[in-house]
Amino acid sequence: MAANKTIITITVFLLIVAYAFITDADRGTTVVKNDVESNLDRYVTQGEIFYLNNVLPKLAENGCLKCHARGYMEPSMSYESMLRRLAIGDSAENNIVIYKLANIRSFSPQIPNHPGGQRCATIDVEPCISIRQWWQVEFGQ
Repeated sequence: MAANKTIITITVFLLIVAYAFITDADRGTTVVKNDVESNLDRYVTQGEIFYLNNVLPKLAENGCLKCHARGYMEPSMSYESMLRRLAIGDSAENNIVIYKLANIRSFSPQIPNHPGGQRCATIDVEPCISIRQWWQVEFGQ
């Protein structure tokens, strides 16, 4: 009997705490506000904004998401993953992303640098144009 009273008391107490937590509007605002503030630098970089608004749509139009967005191939199409590859090189025309998409520096035309095939006929067509512009946004001249 005493054990049942203890269990009921604990259950009621937990329900009151849960109700107070759920209905406290300020608590939810604080959590969201702190989350946004702690990640503010990540969300406002000009490079990420440019990537999401300009580069990713061109990659999607080009069919890149068929493999990369589903986890079949690395890298994923996330900003962070693509930025790491964009940074391997010293210019907008000389970086790993451009090499892959335009099939530059492949050992043989029959063995493409990019398993998904050449996605830019030259570096002067999409999506290579947007990638070159993105490099300029990230790293300057």
